[in-house]
Amino acid sequence: MTRFPERREYPRVKKLERREFQRVIVRLEAEIRTEKKTTVISGWTRDLSVKGIYVLCQERLPVGAHCKCKIYLGDLLQGAPLIEVDGRVIRYDDTGIAVQFTNVAIECFKRLRDFFGRVDND
Repeated sequence: MTRFPERREYPRVKKLERREFQRVIVRLEAEIRTEKKTTVISGWTRDLSVKGIYVLCQERLPVGAHCKCKIYLGDLLQGAPLIEVDGRVIRYDDTGIAVQFTNVAIECFKRLRDFFGRVDND
């Protein structure tokens, strides 16, 4: 019988291999609004995937808050595509807010996919 070494967990090592979708580090203009539009947060993305976004900003929303995100996929002056998605705040820290997308329209998903295709080719 073959014995395998005991599996060890290393708390300082980030387990990026768990990610199902590509995440890119990219600086894009973004806006987060609460569902009732009482709070609007503008900032720049730190990273983006088809499942979520991290926005660099000073303002905070509570974990679990439902929101709408607008993300400009490029230079606004050059007519960059805009996507709008529903999301939920999953965490925040000293530098910004992480939002998990909860509802992405098919057209927005296609724009994200095309954007990631352009990023891969650069």
